[in-house]
Amino acid sequence: KLPAWFFDFALSDKVIFTGYSWSSDIELHAFWKHSGELAWKKPFYNVGGLSEHEQDNQNLFVMCADKSNWIVASLRKSNGETNWVKTIVAQKDGRTTGYWLHKNSLYVRYEKGQSIFLQALASSTGKTIWNKPFDFPTYFRSATFNLVFHENTFTVAIKDSIKFFDTYSGNLLWSYQTDDSVEIQVLSPQ
Repeated sequence: KLPAWFFDFALSDKVIFTGYSWSSDIELHAFWKHSGELAWKKPFYNVGGLSEHEQDNQNLFVMCADKSNWIVASLRKSNGETNWVKTIVAQKDGRTTGYWLHKNSLYVRYEKGQSIFLQALASSTGKTIWNKPFDFPTYFRSATFNLVFHENTFTVAIKDSIKFFDTYSGNLLWSYQTDDSVEIQVLSPQ
């Protein structure tokens, strides 16, 4: 029997659903794409993010909350087994708000107090490569923004500001501020 309500899904050789039922815990479900048969299911945390873009050939990356922390996890797509789980921030202190996979790193955006941070993790192990605060005004705290990757750099644009960073260190390479009447959008190089 399928859960009463489905959240996000991701597509690969399987279709991965996050399911929610009012009468039970949250479960992840993987269905074979061509037959619709259930490949695997497993109880999992309160899943907050699942995307077809945040996976590699073998693994699916999930942003979610356990009972007290916001976490990210790596799961094997073939059987749903957990590769690693990484605590990002305690729920009482903040929340995760986005994640991106680029090359061999997973980048997690989170808020803690009044600050925005970005943490780079090794996608194979979940170990922290770097963890840096973002220097954006506090009124952007809840703003949605994307990271646009190109080779070993990424760009962030919010309203009238654009910042260009190094993926290996998280260091700011350069930034540009326009007047308040211009809104910048960065297009992906792909």
